[in-house]
Amino acid sequence: MAPFVPIYLARSDGKLEIGTKASGTELNQPTHEQLDRTPDAKGVSDFYVQLVEGDSKEIDWRRKLGGLLMRELKNDNASGKSYILAALPENYRLFEHWKFTNSETGGKPPKSSRNHAKGPNDRQDAYLYGHPLGRKKRYRSPADFFPHLLWLATDEAGDPGNCSCKICSPEDIPLDEDAQTADRIKLESAASNHDTQGVTSRGREPVIVIPRRTDPQRPSTTPAQNLLRTQIPGPSLSQPLSTPTKLTPTPLPPLRSFEQALDSQGRFLFRPGEMVWFSRGTSWGLAAVVMRELIRNSTSEVRPKYVLQPLSHPYGHPQAIIIDQEELLRPWLAWSAPPPGSPALAVDGLRFDTIDWAAVLQGRYGRVDPEVEASIFAAKAIDTCYTLIDPIDLPSAVPGECNYSGMFIGAEKVWVGEPIRIRDVPESDIMVLQSIVEKRQRPFSNSESASTVYLYGDIYTLKTVEYDPNTLPTENTKLPSRLSEDVKFRNTATIPTRSLISFWTLKQPLARISIGDVKGRWYESRTLLPILRGASDFAKDLHLGNITEAGSWMNSRGGNSQPSAAQAIKKDYRREAFGAAVPPNFQIIQAQDSTPVGTAPPTQQGLPSSRTQPVENTNPRMAQGIMESDIDQFMNLDTMEHGGLAPHFADVGDRYFRDAL
Repeated sequence: MAPFVPIYLARSDGKLEIGTKASGTELNQPTHEQLDRTPDAKGVSDFYVQLVEGDSKEIDWRRKLGGLLMRELKNDNASGKSYILAALPENYRLFEHWKFTNSETGGKPPKSSRNHAKGPNDRQDAYLYGHPLGRKKRYRSPADFFPHLLWLATDEAGDPGNCSCKICSPEDIPLDEDAQTADRIKLESAASNHDTQGVTSRGREPVIVIPRRTDPQRPSTTPAQNLLRTQIPGPSLSQPLSTPTKLTPTPLPPLRSFEQALDSQGRFLFRPGEMVWFSRGTSWGLAAVVMRELIRNSTSEVRPKYVLQPLSHPYGHPQAIIIDQEELLRPWLAWSAPPPGSPALAVDGLRFDTIDWAAVLQGRYGRVDPEVEASIFAAKAIDTCYTLIDPIDLPSAVPGECNYSGMFIGAEKVWVGEPIRIRDVPESDIMVLQSIVEKRQRPFSNSESASTVYLYGDIYTLKTVEYDPNTLPTENTKLPSRLSEDVKFRNTATIPTRSLISFWTLKQPLARISIGDVKGRWYESRTLLPILRGASDFAKDLHLGNITEAGSWMNSRGGNSQPSAAQAIKKDYRREAFGAAVPPNFQIIQAQDSTPVGTAPPTQQGLPSSRTQPVENTNPRMAQGIMESDIDQFMNLDTMEHGGLAPHFADVGDRYFRDAL
């Protein structure tokens, strides 16, 4: 017998565990009860067991799938070669269902059958687990799984909507297991009576039929490699065509704080507690954002103003500065950090808190600028940190879990209800955060390793199609307003110039990711691209309709730091992330009084008192006491160029403007 030719599959959508609304996560396999081999009171053992690679039944599955795949792709039945999958797709696993009476087998499991379904006991079926929809969506035979395998092998877009398997494109309401088994037997029996090209196995194995769909009006000329859908025929030609399950977007969570409401409107590009690049005139430095406000300048233009604390070494800290032009600032992830200025500082393993900065000041590490070197090392350390803020007391919370409204992650601050950039997906994909959950492995433990943080949200992808005024995309009211407004801006440029329209479409609702999967904040193209590209180049892009996602011009979190930075280190307070790179009395000033976990309490932070007014709440996302009028009051429109700063920063402003004159 000729040896089997192995087939290697380069892509898989298999998942070992999935997120659930009830318990957070669960393993994508039979339940603990189903894996329990203990017989019941009648001596009946009914359990599942995983089939390891090399098991005869596992080999049988791979042999059949390999043969079906090559038959479909090559359409060559006379080659004389036999094919086998080198392995099942990653994270897909076979489990065998055993059911037998111990009195009939002497308390030992009967001998396993080689074939994928038949066995000598009451029940010995094999099921393939791993589909992203979870353990209840399993495949019962190689024929059952083959359409999904073909989609994995041929669909370059990776769109589950192009898969015709019964899980991705269900045709009927799911039946109970016994009814489905009976229906499968009937289908296989009916299929064997059709005069259709297929694969017939030896012995008593059922016939596996994989028809090629063709247009009855003309012969098919499409290569098999381009075929995205296959179908296992049923007993009736009158069955309705399968349609992909319609995805439903998750409603946005309510706004729970003044700062969150302010950021949801996108009036500021940068946020208190973030780390940014700032212009020194002829060079750029790194600083922490201390506070911000909106002012009206002498020309009646409303614009943001920021107070920054430049980063430095523990033995000296520059005074805080004021920046009133956002084009003089950049997100940390907009640029890559330069290497150390001295080979002595380029040693692997050196960190901000392990460097002898006194020795650097004395020149023992070479001729370098200590402040510049310290700011770069400090920034890389900050990039590895995260801090959870604004805990939410939810009645439905799972014991041992805590929900949060936002978090500092690396240099940036993100909130639930807003988009973030994520890893291992196309550049056009983003996640709209729905919840931030910290799961403690051991309740009441303060150890960093004792907790895990998961982020849940809807994954969207930006699609661009030919503009047709008669078939405009449906507006998604569950999108954050920043996303909707930015895509409208994009379309005003692309529709008249290139006849293209873009829109956000839901790709996966309530997906779960870890901190390591977060690349960074999502930024509006209309706001950030003029800064990153320059006003002149952006104007040219706008004129030509070449507006891209701002994220394509950004780095990913952790890229400027150690390889493990993507996982991040927890800091209970945001102040701790900056360490000795800022003065001992460094404070983060928020717009209103609050008590987040990520910063010290208001009495320690010097936060201004609340200015909430008892007006009607007209925004459905606004939580109790957070009003639109609060944000309007926050805009210091009655002040001039250097007015409106908090009292303890007034002298900083005076010095700044005296120096600027």
